[in-house]
Amino acid sequence: MTITNYGELKTEVASWLNKSNISSKVAGFVQIAESYIRRDLKVRTQEITVSDLLQANETLPFPERFASVRRLVVDGRQCKYITPEEYTNLDLIGADQPTRLYTIIGENIVILGGTSGDAYTLVYSEWFTALDQDTDTNWVLTYAPDVYLWASCMAGSVWLKDVNATTAYKTLYEQSVRALDNSEKEARAGYPLVIRPETVE
Repeated sequence: MTITNYGELKTEVASWLNKSNISSKVAGFVQIAESYIRRDLKVRTQEITVSDLLQANETLPFPERFASVRRLVVDGRQCKYITPEEYTNLDLIGADQPTRLYTIIGENIVILGGTSGDAYTLVYSEWFTALDQDTDTNWVLTYAPDVYLWASCMAGSVWLKDVNATTAYKTLYEQSVRALDNSEKEARAGYPLVIRPETVE
């Protein structure tokens, strides 16, 4: 089994599901699989750091494929998240907060008291690029093709109304996500390299 791009993934999914006249449906299965993966998978390569100046006072539009904020520093001060309701109340009374506060409204990060020209650094998580053309690939498909394969087969099995296959593929998918998550935790922990002493035979 070799899966290096979207076209090969679709071929492999059809092969595993092993049903005739299913080829036209596989792209839909992969699309559903990507929705599973977006919700379940969080890896380091999704994290992006951008530094710039605020252009519109308090409002900072989402970057492309924005998923979530990891860290936000504005004018040298780290920002703390509050709910939109809390933000509105503070904004109405003009509260002077010792720490910067922000919320998310629509597709914007809104910074209490932000002013155009304030320097900011945003660390955020972005969605993986969705597959479209047969030659397309992304980080997940390159380094964890099993995640894509099992998620797509799970979606296909639901469409086929095959309960046993759905359960089996769901188990395989969850195991693959868990294994990738564990490897990510190890990488973030920065485990030291262990030098083993040479042995004399």
